[in-house]
Amino acid sequence: MPKLTYPKAKRALTALLVLWDCEDLTEQEREDLEKAANAVRALCDRIPDPTP
Repeated sequence: MPKLTYPKAKRALTALLVLWDCEDLTEQEREDLEKAANAVRALCDRIPDPTP
């Protein structure tokens, strides 16, 4: 299994936020995406950012 890195987590967060911004989502789908984005944000916070 590949190692989780900051760039991978940031790409995942970006993808979730792009989906969240789609206008044809239901309220439940938007809430689910928001929960997932919050989980990925938490991962980003615990992984060291390689850029200075």
